[in-house]
Amino acid sequence: MKCFVSVLLLIGVSCSHGFYSNDEYVVELTPSNFESEVINSKELWMIEFYAPWCGHCQSLTPEWKKAAEELAGIANIGAVNADMHKSLGSKYGVQGFPTIKIFGFDKSNPEPYNGGRTSDAITDAAMKAVKQMVQDRKSGKKSVSV
Repeated sequence: MKCFVSVLLLIGVSCSHGFYSNDEYVVELTPSNFESEVINSKELWMIEFYAPWCGHCQSLTPEWKKAAEELAGIANIGAVNADMHKSLGSKYGVQGFPTIKIFGFDKSNPEPYNGGRTSDAITDAAMKAVKQMVQDRKSGKKSVSV
């Protein structure tokens, strides 16, 4: 019984803090830092909106972390516990988990990411989005903040 209680306690602690709270490459985003980190940034952000209980989210976690490490200094990788921070999830139309959005040049209109759930697919999408941001800047487009 003591072992069972310890397992439940461990699960509860990991769920309350999220998947990425101690990761050096994935930025854990909340309503208090989302605008300053993402919206006010001139850089590309790929954001995973997840729920700790979601099996697909749990499966994505190691690939998301690997992609974040590979993209360090090139693109930002973030994560929102949308189960805990429902306001951010609803603001960006999150209806299922995991939902990934690319916040590129126009932060008011993030692009949905529907690609593969491997680090290779994620990094390829980020590089393509970075290239698009450069093209948008070169063409003189004006970025819009939310």
